Amino acid sequence: MSVQVLLVGGSGVVGSQLARLLGQQHPDLHLIIGGRSRTNAALLADELPNASQLVLDLTRDDPLAQLERLPQLVVTLANDTYDHLLTTCLRHGIPYLDITRWTSHLQRAISTLPALPPARAPVVFASSWMASVTAILASEQAEDLLDSTINIDIKYALNDKAGPNSAHYLDQLSESFTVLQHGQPVAKYAFTDSQRVSFNGSRPIRTYRFDAPDQMTLPLLTAASSVSTRIAFDSALATAGLMLLVRSGLWQAISGQRFSRLRHRLLYNPGSGGSHQIRISVTGQTRDGATLQRVLELEDPYGQSHLTAVGAYIQIQRILGLGGQTPARCGAQYAEACTDPVVTRSTLESLGVHLRSYPPLTRPKPRSTD
Repeated sequence: MSVQVLLVGGSGVVGSQLARLLGQQHPDLHLIIGGRSRTNAALLADELPNASQLVLDLTRDDPLAQLERLPQLVVTLANDTYDHLLTTCLRHGIPYLDITRWTSHLQRAISTLPALPPARAPVVFASSWMASVTAILASEQAEDLLDSTINIDIKYALNDKAGPNSAHYLDQLSESFTVLQHGQPVAKYAFTDSQRVSFNGSRPIRTYRFDAPDQMTLPLLTAASSVSTRIAFDSALATAGLMLLVRSGLWQAISGQRFSRLRHRLLYNPGSGGSHQIRISVTGQTRDGATLQRVLELEDPYGQSHLTAVGAYIQIQRILGLGGQTPARCGAQYAEACTDPVVTRSTLESLGVHLRSYPPLTRPKPRSTD
């Protein structure tokens, strides 16, 4: 009997790319395309080699109650707002992968886990940027450095073929968030503390702080004393306009559920496609006291939704033990803490993502003895 994988939100922009990728690479997996629209799920299932559709209601206490046979993995590509899927998977011992949680929702899930049934299967949170791809690579860059500073800069294409979940960060822009800075937790606000960054040797642009789970997980996994994530659009006008809205307080004035459509309409206008670029810079001390800087640049010409789908694909392979890997251990885990960066790199490159590593930009020099 084939392994069943339920893709919750599987007919969405990210989910459909993930489903097609799984269908191509692992046609023996039976994919259950779950979502609110029976029509959309059925259309996608019909084009895949081994798939079916399922209408899901995530507001139900047990969204999987209608299934005669429980899947071997549930992948959450839509917001599990009420944690009903998480709770159901824990109750039945079903492996669970979530790539959708923003920092506050991730913190809530982690804090409530002790009150939920104990995990008898992997419970994987891969909600850092692009299904934790960025945090996996950043952690690798910093793993042997002490007192490191990790800067993650993102260039977001307005014409990208993005799904609606990708715009949810817009809802957080008026809220403060905590980052680690010089070893201390510090409250920050979005679109402050800009810095000029060049992506792949192009003309430098200004990137600005925003909240992302990477700023919570990377300090736990590395010896970093400072971690930051910043973002800019490929349109300087759009970046400046959003910065003005946030800093003036107008964004705060249109916060809340009542104005969510307005907020998303301002900047969520997905196009036919655009390149997604990420720059990871890590500066720290080697064990012999030298200062070292590493830069890794990542570009997905197919856009952020494709990169997110590839990140989810990497986690599915790890959890199920596909491609010669050992299946993931039971229990709650951050994807960036458990994923082999070598496997991540090779998978990314095999699926069309470009990676460029740069030698130290600062020559190693002995630490002062004064």
